[in-house]
Amino acid sequence: MFQTNPNPVAIPTEPAVVVNNVENKNKYFWSTVFVISFVTPVLTSELGTGNTFWIFSIFGFIGAFFTELYMFETKQKSLGDIQDELNQ
Repeated sequence: MFQTNPNPVAIPTEPAVVVNNVENKNKYFWSTVFVISFVTPVLTSELGTGNTFWIFSIFGFIGAFFTELYMFETKQKSLGDIQDELNQ
């Protein structure tokens, strides 16, 4: 299920979704990949694969809930419309 070596091949999706609006996105993104890549083997060895899966699943659901609650739809809106909505 999860990669258990420190190579960041399985890039997580959460940072990729939010990172587009972060100023230092490259630094933020790779820092998150680094932390997840090194935390996963520790959690797997201490808690087991199933519990590690549930921990990451909970964070995934929190991210999806945050996205649904706070992000607004931008499909077929002009840049001016999006900026007006952000400045309200």
